[in-house]
Amino acid sequence: MLNKLSLIIMKKSFCLLYIFVFINQFSFCQNEILKMDTWTEYSLCSESRCGVEKYRIDGDTTINDIEYRKISINGNVEGAVRETMDSLVYFYSIGYKQEFLLYDFSWNIGKQIKSVDLSGEIDKLEYVYATIDKIDTIVLENGEKRPYITTTLGTKCIQGIGDTEGFFRHMDLSRVDCEIAHKLWCVIDTKINGEDIIIYKDEQCNDCYSCSDNLAVLESNKAISLSPNPVKDKLTLTLPTDNNEIKILDLQGKLLLQQNVGFSAEINVSMLQTGTYVLVVNGESYKFVKE
Repeated sequence: MLNKLSLIIMKKSFCLLYIFVFINQFSFCQNEILKMDTWTEYSLCSESRCGVEKYRIDGDTTINDIEYRKISINGNVEGAVRETMDSLVYFYSIGYKQEFLLYDFSWNIGKQIKSVDLSGEIDKLEYVYATIDKIDTIVLENGEKRPYITTTLGTKCIQGIGDTEGFFRHMDLSRVDCEIAHKLWCVIDTKINGEDIIIYKDEQCNDCYSCSDNLAVLESNKAISLSPNPVKDKLTLTLPTDNNEIKILDLQGKLLLQQNVGFSAEINVSMLQTGTYVLVVNGESYKFVKE
């Protein structure tokens, strides 16, 4: 009897470890998706401006006989989300009238994950593939520990919170247009009584409500540029340090080029086929088009 009771307590404790703030979906625990009703993402754009996106769960809805929860961004309903028991989160886009995989939270080293760029036309959507090459643990502002991955494209993702550049950023659905760099600065849950609770804060962030207080991060990002884009023969790079690791990958995640360069470089891309590619600089990814 004691062993059975201990086993039940252990199972309950295990599930409690996986109650997350945004997307509560894991193989062993059946939780509700998007537990918070509202949250705000503050993204660092420039030394004088922060991008702000306000999210809200606007109740349940049924689409094609499938149950979802409606989600709005800055007051506009953009679609709906749902979870599955095998750690998948789907987004139904109103604009495309189609469901897309938003997150796959069943992680392991070497697993290939994909995302779709929703900024194009329906018949020209591009899928980007990346491989998980590192899994760490991150401690949130409330002391809770969660798995944290890095992919071969430099994408960073926290289990239950999502991409560290924004919840929908990897799908290019973000409504923030940043001048220099896009960086998820803070995620703040606003309760009904108006109390702000900081759920996630970037490790380099000094103040969740101030951009100008974080110039060091901006200086490391604003020096990165690539031109021309689209490119025919040579891609010109301006980089932040005298030692930068660069990689070029196709959308399937295949490594095509890897080298170290200084403050500036010209990369010969004439051998590439026409299409879209990903340039990874010191772990940060940028898309470019080869004509």
